[in-house]
Amino acid sequence: MEKYCSKLLDDSTQEFQYFPRTIESYNYIYSKIDKFISMIGDKKTIIIGENPRLNPKELSSFNKALRPNYFKKLGEAGFALDPYIVEVNASIKQYFKDNSKVLFIDPTEVLCEDGKCFDYLRGKFYYKDDHHLSQTGALFVLEAYEKDILEFIKK
Repeated sequence: MEKYCSKLLDDSTQEFQYFPRTIESYNYIYSKIDKFISMIGDKKTIIIGENPRLNPKELSSFNKALRPNYFKKLGEAGFALDPYIVEVNASIKQYFKDNSKVLFIDPTEVLCEDGKCFDYLRGKFYYKDDHHLSQTGALFVLEAYEKDILEFIKK
């Protein structure tokens, strides 16, 4: 099974499509981001990388909590970090590392530890489904990067 990058708007067809995970696709994504950055002028940009994703065949802890027969299984076991997400975030981080107008935030750095990620921890739900952060999860990531964000804005 081939992995795909996120859906993007194709300039020629004006339709959203998946792009295969190739260097050409990454370069196309970077060109889109570069174009956006040039359009906003001398402003700073914060890019938030891919969240770790649960297996789509598994219920998130949040969805388990809503179903009585799963509630007993609710715990803090975590799930494996997909190497594809690591690859995508590392690639974006590397591409923009020398651009002083760009701050890259990698959610896996705070949601995962030693290859294991958490959608539910210390009584809090960090996800609302298999790959979208809840408000609590988004705030958790942003609070972890608060110092970096404030320093970046002040520069």
